[in-house]
Amino acid sequence: QGVPAFVADPSWSGGKMNVYPKDAWFSYQASVAPVDARYVEEQGSDGDTVVYLNMTCPLPEFEACSAKASDQLTSGSRFFLYDTVEALSEGEWWWDAEAKTMLVWPTSATFPDGDGDAVVVPTVEQVVWVKADNLVNGAPAADTDYVLNVTLENLRFSDSAYRRYGFQEGFNQWPEYPGFPDDGALRISGGVNTVVRGCTFRDLGGAGLVASNATSNLVVEQNSFLRLGQSAVMLIGNATSQVTGAEVTHNDIRHIGLIHGSAGGVVLSSASYVGVRHNFISNIARWGIHVRHFEAEGKGKSYSNVIEFNQVHNTGEQSNALGGISVIATYGTTDVVDTVIRYNCIKNVVGYGKLDERPYYSYGIFLDNEASGYTIHHNVIRDASFAAIKVHYGHDNTIYNNILMDSSYGPDEKSIGQFDTVGSPTHNTSGNEFYRNVLAWTDPVAYKMLQGETEKPYYDLIDNNLYYNAEVDIATWNNSHLTPEGTWTNWTASGYDSASIVGDPLFTNWTGGSACLASDSPAYHLDGFTEIPDVICACADPMGSKQLANA
Repeated sequence: QGVPAFVADPSWSGGKMNVYPKDAWFSYQASVAPVDARYVEEQGSDGDTVVYLNMTCPLPEFEACSAKASDQLTSGSRFFLYDTVEALSEGEWWWDAEAKTMLVWPTSATFPDGDGDAVVVPTVEQVVWVKADNLVNGAPAADTDYVLNVTLENLRFSDSAYRRYGFQEGFNQWPEYPGFPDDGALRISGGVNTVVRGCTFRDLGGAGLVASNATSNLVVEQNSFLRLGQSAVMLIGNATSQVTGAEVTHNDIRHIGLIHGSAGGVVLSSASYVGVRHNFISNIARWGIHVRHFEAEGKGKSYSNVIEFNQVHNTGEQSNALGGISVIATYGTTDVVDTVIRYNCIKNVVGYGKLDERPYYSYGIFLDNEASGYTIHHNVIRDASFAAIKVHYGHDNTIYNNILMDSSYGPDEKSIGQFDTVGSPTHNTSGNEFYRNVLAWTDPVAYKMLQGETEKPYYDLIDNNLYYNAEVDIATWNNSHLTPEGTWTNWTASGYDSASIVGDPLFTNWTGGSACLASDSPAYHLDGFTEIPDVICACADPMGSKQLANA
């Protein structure tokens, strides 16, 4: 009763579907239409009408909907139908692009009531494009072709459109490939000495800022990014077109990837000599911060980046196979990227798999696919679903002076542990070090502490750490899953952690979410362990930036 006539009409002329396939690493949008060019319906067992629709892959030429595991549609895949008037329900709207007519089913007689009820139809994808001319291999052909010294300050970007379907194929290495989604309201192509300061990016169909085409000396500072369909900041390109020399700093980034699930707060695919510093990043569909490094000829290599003093909270809200800070290389990597990840707070890394899998497959810091040459220190990582840190086949990674708390939600044998390594001589897993870290957790059912190949020959050093479980004495715990060698006694007898400590690290407010240590913490007895600043160990939400307050 009360259903508008246009909704009751069962023509189902078509629409779109937002799909999270089997592995839920990304989402994509496809078109749907009635089966056999008309709807087919029957009464379900509960009396509801069943409508059968056929979904069409939008990019078959890129094998975007292939049979590989990441693309498969199976029981438990997530489907969200939209853009078809027949599915309209209370509180929703539908834009008829052909008739240029909007239909709204209001929730109250007072609709619309102020800006909160506004429905906006975007008409442009790029609002501002700083665009160099005469590109050769993705970069300006001559110095005179670059765009120099542009400053954009105190502007508001909102209500822009997007065109990408959501696929990952290509990872922004060449413009003809469909992924990652990179429909920026602000696009910077071939800019030098560009500054974006104090701007607000909110309610966008696509991304916030996308820089490419050999842009250099870019500053993105003191901006707010709120409720975006894709990533907030993207620095992209290949060997000739990548961004070099950028600072992404003091930005407030929240609720990112509302349309496309393969989205992050800050994404480098690829970029070098970039500082990602002092940002607050929260409620992200996939990664908080993501860096991709490619070895193949012509693709982009990400070198000498610094990720520091960031708060990264509540990531992996719609997808998985991620870290709050997530870096990835390609199999066969020989490069050492000389990148530093330090003084960050990473907490609540969830991960979302199929319909019933949440939390799932996510880490605080994830070194994926032989990511190598990272130095990771003075970070606080807490409440990651699989492990605080995972090293996946990498080499020459140094991990020290971190606090790893309350990770690994899985209580069974398939759970990952507080710290995890996948190693293989075939993938040159070697030269890694893990020392001077505090590793503490409360749940005695999560009985894995060091998991996988966290041992020789994959690590040159595992020692001088502090370990603690609030419910069980690790030193006497009869737990064959605690370490790769079984019990603590077996582990130390095998030559590991001989100078390490088992004991209470004395957090000042563990139950309140703080990882700060008391001045008499035994961690300070570890040779060389130094304090993590309060601004990081407290892992606090700054409760909104000036830009958000004024947005």
